[in-house]
Formats: sequence, C-alpha cells, structure tokens
Amino acid sequence: MLNDLEPSEFMEADFWNNPVGNGPFMFESTVPGERVVYTTNPDYYLGDIDFDKLVIRCISSTNILASLMSGEVDLVPGGRVSFPLEDIPMAEEQDYLTVESLESPGQVWIIVDNEKFDKTTRQAFDMAINREEMVEELLDGKGKIREGMYASNNKYYDPAISEVSFSNKYDPEQAKKILEENNFDFSQELLILYVTGDSLREQTATLFQRDMEEIGVKVNAQSVDLSTMMQMMRDKEADFAIMKTSSDGANPLENQDFFTIGGYITLHM
Repeated sequence: MLNDLEPSEFMEADFWNNPVGNGPFMFESTVPGERVVYTTNPDYYLGDIDFDKLVIRCISSTNILASLMSGEVDLVPGGRVSFPLEDIPMAEEQDYLTVESLESPGQVWIIVDNEKFDKTTRQAFDMAINREEMVEELLDGKGKIREGMYASNNKYYDPAISEVSFSNKYDPEQAKKILEENNFDFSQELLILYVTGDSLREQTATLFQRDMEEIGVKVNAQSVDLSTMMQMMRDKEADFAIMKTSSDGANPLENQDFFTIGGYITLHM
C-alpha cells in the first residue's frame, strides 16, 4: 500500500504491479512503455460491459492510422493523442472508420529553465516565437493561440483572460535587440527536448528551432521519453522542453502544481 510511503517513493511501490480500484476494469498486466491490459470488472456498479478485455497501447503517432486500418486498434481518444493531420483525408475515406473534429482541451507549450534565463531573456524568446505560423503549419489553421492554461471549452475558462493582450507580440527584430542589450551569449548552443514518437511535438521543436535561428540563437533538438525529459530539465541538462497537457475541467485544482513552488513542475514560460 501507499500509506506508509513518502510521496517521492510512490511510483516505485509494488502497488503498481497489481493496483486495485473500483472502476469498470481490473488491472491484469503491463509492459512498461508498450501496453497496459485490463479485464472487465464483473462487480462494476453500473452493470455489465459488453467486452472482456481492454488494452491501452503506446504507439507512435505516425503509426496510428495504419493500426486503425488494420484493425489492430479500435479507438483513438482525442485531446491527448497527436493524430497527424496529413492522415485525416485517408482516414475519412475508410467506410469503417468514424472521424470527428472536436475542439480539444489540450495544448502544446514550452517550459524553460527560469534560473538560467532571466525574465528579460525569456521575454525575448517569447517575442521570437511565431505562434500564428505554428497554428497554420502544424494544425492546418484549426488550432488557437492560448492565452492561459484552459481552453475555451473548459468550465473554468475565464473569457476576461482572452481580452488581455500579450505584452510580447511576435517581433523577431525586437527580440534580437533585447538579447543583444541584455548581453546574451549567442555563441552557446541550447537544447530543446520533445517526447519520442509524438509528431506534433517534434514538428513544434523544428519550428521553434527556426524561430530561434532567425534571432541568432542556436538550438538543438533531441527526442527522449517523458520521464527522461522531466529529469533532464530538473537536472538542468536541457534548456527547453515541449509539453502537451489536457484539462477536462473535472478538477479546478488540477493545474495548481504548474504554479506552485515545489510542485510537479515549476519551469514554464
């Protein structure tokens, strides 16, 4: 059980080798980084489920459509999964697939080492990012530039926030000038991380590199698994990391750790 452990020890506990819950499914087995297998819970309080087993798989976004078309995968949930936009036309042509376009509560954002880069430098980086171009190139214009942590379809979204203009509009020339005045070392090579197998984050990293290059800042990109990415940021082995989160609005405090010293993560732009 977890009650005798420190929070820092939770993820290493034996509990996760055979977790117990009261939902519609019961844990059967897992292959870390590959799949989790569940069987249906015969005692589920809402009644019987019309299938026997649920398998949640981890696959590269570039393989999602092929897995759907082969019948290997039955459902791709929205929000947290990057389904490549270029695959949508082919998916729509398949009679046995249902493709729906919905407003996602998810967002892609960049965390930065706040201790290495002071406020002025971070503002210059922020000013150098062409968000509108990212939305057009990565999302075919179907995304929105987010002003805060919540999407407009989240029950805790505050419309007043969207009325507040960014103080740092896209202006690469001004961004470079600010860095020069702040004695930024343009000879250094910075590192941005993204999660392996996530095409949206990989493409975001590529456009971020391009935007930084325009102001004379050299950035290398590296793909790693999520846990490695978070540890490298904490250990200051990287300067930036691309995150993707989703908020369903069920808990108004679900994002509090992003703004709490000592929380899950305190690095953000």
